[in-house]
Amino acid sequence: MADGIYNAASGALARMEQLDVVANNLANASSNGFRAQALSFREVLAASGQGEVRQALVDGTRVKDTQGALVRTGRALDVALDGPGYFRLQSDNGPVLTRNGHFRVDAGGLLVNEDGLPVLGANGPVRVDPAARVSFSAEGEVLDGDEPVEKLSLVRYDAGDLRPLGGSLLTIKDGARPTQLDIGRVCGETLESSNTNVLHQMTEMISTNRLFDATMNAIDTYKQIDSKTAAGLSRR
Repeated sequence: MADGIYNAASGALARMEQLDVVANNLANASSNGFRAQALSFREVLAASGQGEVRQALVDGTRVKDTQGALVRTGRALDVALDGPGYFRLQSDNGPVLTRNGHFRVDAGGLLVNEDGLPVLGANGPVRVDPAARVSFSAEGEVLDGDEPVEKLSLVRYDAGDLRPLGGSLLTIKDGARPTQLDIGRVCGETLESSNTNVLHQMTEMISTNRLFDATMNAIDTYKQIDSKTAAGLSRR
């Protein structure tokens, strides 16, 4: 079998994964606080029947940590960050991060996100009186009227330490350390839009589809070469 077919096959698999990432970015183009993702690739040497061949492999998914547009909603429990940083949420697997500040207060008085995950403050999950008039100060204080009752736990990580968890949720790689420096200004009654650039993602989808088709055509060509070679040998 021609070695080139291995190169083409690895390229086709990489492009399929790239298409999945682009499709997910486009599907979340209207999701509050969503961070678009991109694949990184690496080239490796792999053994074949005729020696070593170069193959393209997906090296990982990186998060594009650029800010989306801030949209004023007028809803008291909506909150956004103007600048770097993330809200921390409590989950069964430990804290997760988000830029989606579409919060609510549940029946037990916990401040939670859309999925019911508690929002973390400086002293643990933020708890308020369910009848309270909750709002947020520019410094991240959770206010009952004019009275601060807690402060949001805001963290910042390097983009390379972030890992997509689904929707607008992110986790961090093992061993990554946050910093409390340079956290953005908290904006009440505001939500951050997805940072997905729809035009760029549509262009990438078209180009990736073309590259995928090209690699599949190359695979077909190599298969035809192998078939003709085998047929020629059988006639000898």
